[in-house]
Amino acid sequence: DFLENFYAITIMPFAEKCRAYNALYEESGVEYETLLTTYEYLKKELSEEIEEFPFSKEAITQLNTEIASMQARIQRKAERAFIQDAVNQTMTEMGYSVLGRKSVVNRRGHRFQKELYDFGAGCGINVICDEQITMELGGLGREDRVPDEVESHILTEQMAGFCNSYKGIEQKLKELGVAIERVSILPPEPMYAQIINTNDYDMEHSVEYFDAVRHQNITVSKKYLQRDGD
Repeated sequence: DFLENFYAITIMPFAEKCRAYNALYEESGVEYETLLTTYEYLKKELSEEIEEFPFSKEAITQLNTEIASMQARIQRKAERAFIQDAVNQTMTEMGYSVLGRKSVVNRRGHRFQKELYDFGAGCGINVICDEQITMELGGLGREDRVPDEVESHILTEQMAGFCNSYKGIEQKLKELGVAIERVSILPPEPMYAQIINTNDYDMEHSVEYFDAVRHQNITVSKKYLQRDGD
C-alpha cells in the first residue's frame, strides 16, 4: 500500500513533468539555446553580469525581453559614439581644439560625454553629446558662479559670434550624416550667459581664463586702431 501510494503521489507526477519537459525541449530547445547564447554575448558586450535562466517557457519570454532591451542600448551606444566622432571631426575642422572632457551619467543611467572646446578670448564651447547635441558658449573660470552684468554683456556678444560659425558646423555635421534636428544651441541672450568651471573637466591643455576687464581693454584698443586706420 505504501509503495502504491508513493508511486501515485510522487513517481507519476515527476514522470509526467519529465515527459512535459522533454516535449517542450524538443519543441523549443533550439530556440532557447540560441537565445541564451545571444543573451550571454550581449551581456559581455555591455560588461554586465550574466543571470541564470533555466529552461522553461517563461525563460524564453524573459530572454527575448532582455535581448531586445540590450540591443536597443547597444544601438544607442553606437549612435552616441558615431555622433561623438562626427562632432569631434567637425569641431576640429572648424578650428576648435579640445580643452577637456568629462563623462557623465544621466538620471536614466545613460552615460554620455561632455567636451570643452577652445573658442578664444577666455571662452569655451561646451558640447554635450547625449540623445541630443547641445552646444553652449561660456567664459572659462575656476569656480561655479553666475556672471555679473558686464560679463553677461560680453559673453552675449561672444555667443552671437559663435552663432555665425554655427551654420558651418551644422553643414559639416549634416554631411557626416548627423540629423540637424538633434542639434541645439542656446540663443545669444544675457540670460544664457554662463561661466564654465574647468575644474569639472579632465583638462588636456592649459587655458586662458575669462577676464571681462581685459576683454574690454582689447575691444577699446581695437576701436582706437580702427580710428587711426581711418
